[in-house]
Amino acid sequence: MEKKTENLEKFDKNFDQKKMDQKNFDENLQEILEIAQKLIKMPSVSPNDGGTLDFIANFLSDLGFKIEFFNKNGVKNLYATIGPGPYFCFAGHVDVVPPGEGWKHGNPYSGAIEDGFLYGRGVNDMKGAIACILVAFKGVLRVNSDQSLAILLTSDEEAVAEYGLKYVVPILRERGENFRVFVLGEPSCQEKIGDVVKIGRRGSMTAIATVFGVQGHIAYPEFADNPINKMVKICADLENLDFQDYDEIFGSTALQITNLDCFNHASNLIPAHAEVRFGVRFNKSQNQEAIKTKVAKIFDKYAKKYEIDWTFHGNAFVCTDEKIQNWVRNSITESVEIEPKFDGKGATSDGRFLSAIADCIEIGFQEKMAHKVDECVGLDDLNNLYKIYKNLILKVAFIE
Repeated sequence: MEKKTENLEKFDKNFDQKKMDQKNFDENLQEILEIAQKLIKMPSVSPNDGGTLDFIANFLSDLGFKIEFFNKNGVKNLYATIGPGPYFCFAGHVDVVPPGEGWKHGNPYSGAIEDGFLYGRGVNDMKGAIACILVAFKGVLRVNSDQSLAILLTSDEEAVAEYGLKYVVPILRERGENFRVFVLGEPSCQEKIGDVVKIGRRGSMTAIATVFGVQGHIAYPEFADNPINKMVKICADLENLDFQDYDEIFGSTALQITNLDCFNHASNLIPAHAEVRFGVRFNKSQNQEAIKTKVAKIFDKYAKKYEIDWTFHGNAFVCTDEKIQNWVRNSITESVEIEPKFDGKGATSDGRFLSAIADCIEIGFQEKMAHKVDECVGLDDLNNLYKIYKNLILKVAFIE
């Protein structure tokens, strides 16, 4: 039987009433869906915002928020506040990765609804979460207009991340903006909304390393120096590198090889050099220099001449404040009856910049759906994330 696909413009009123009652959906789900679909339908492949930030700014302006933009080098950054502070600040990004091919509904920006799921590039990471927080802000201000709320969004997170929050945070710190806590809408959960909250993230470094040899004919290896032989041994040791630093929150520091190449297409030629690319995700017990030293020892063991070009992306960070952890735990348990687990595993986020000025936690949709073809979120998940966000805001005074 062919599955039924519905767009919100054709949202069946019977489906609306029946499903809402049956699943005890919050009455605000309709508005969340409308906003999420509008955001999905604005293609915003990084660093383009696709018009999303102007739409969000208009929504917030109608609620009484003060609107500011910090734009640089084609990147748009939105900062909006209401109240004197200290702020409960939702942070995140509107940019998305390229959609890829093979979407079941054809258009990756359709915002189609099918079998209780909302589809579209960016709905999981993280336009759906943005829709939830906007409606949560609206609901909270309706009952308590004295809340101090803020939102900080960028169009530069998925790619270079140079002129997004990395650029804006020092400006806000210099101005003395007063933040109580940051909540990022990054994917964080495993199976159910609220089952995992990120209270930190691992640090990140990447490298491009080149081992040099001597080019020659494969028939005369004695007159050449094959860098591939050295690089194979180096890669084996890199793969088995044990940092011996297991951490309950972050796990162990890990190195992963991402590419290996000698740029040689001739079958009878020993190449002059070989290149390997790798990344390291590290916990709080490591630092840049310690990691570089461990890696260099491996290269020293096998190669006479080599170069390593390192790029540092950010240190590990973690929120250890028990009041904040209790606030998060109690808000989630009350909202969705789940006892959340706290960890710092997974991808690097803009929390590495935000944590310099206030504690930061992350809660969003399931990690496993991020960046995939047919990216989607469940309608019940949208409803549950909205409830969690709203409860976090209403209970934020408990972390004073």
